[in-house]
Amino acid sequence: SKAFIAGGRLLVGDAQGHVFALHETSGEPVREYKNDRPLGYIRDITVDNGICSAAADSYGMIVLAPDSGTWSESVYPAAFSAAAGAVATQSGTRYVLQPGANRVVAVDADGNQKVVFSGAPFAHLAVTRDKVIATAGTMLYAAPIPAYTPVDTVDLGVPVEALTAAGRDLLVSTTGSVER
Repeated sequence: SKAFIAGGRLLVGDAQGHVFALHETSGEPVREYKNDRPLGYIRDITVDNGICSAAADSYGMIVLAPDSGTWSESVYPAAFSAAAGAVATQSGTRYVLQPGANRVVAVDADGNQKVVFSGAPFAHLAVTRDKVIATAGTMLYAAPIPAYTPVDTVDLGVPVEALTAAGRDLLVSTTGSVER
């Protein structure tokens, strides 16, 4: 499983869906959220403006949002309707890689969706300040935010093993190298 710290909370991508608040005390962490009937296997997790998005495999994308002192949970697009292999967020827009549909979808704060990339077996997803990036095999796909067109492609010549972004920087790991 994966864990992520954001906004003073530890979000654990385990089968129980735990969220812990981190406080500067000598005591134990306090659990903020627990799903009594967790579904899906968390493959990826991200936080943006206090809202947690998790790729829960065949279950879909789980979205946890603060709601009057508690957490509300929703699933996009609906439970077990589209698998989620990876998630990324930028300025309130959630991006979800849907491997079964060979696409990456942008979902805005109002729930409106737009297909960013389609037609390839996408495996990795990242977002910089101004681009959405996905990989499929040896190919790197990049689209500007928020227009999503034109889509630029680069053939790296070797399969991509990992992808991450920070600010405007993108790190791509391939067999034997890491490129920035």
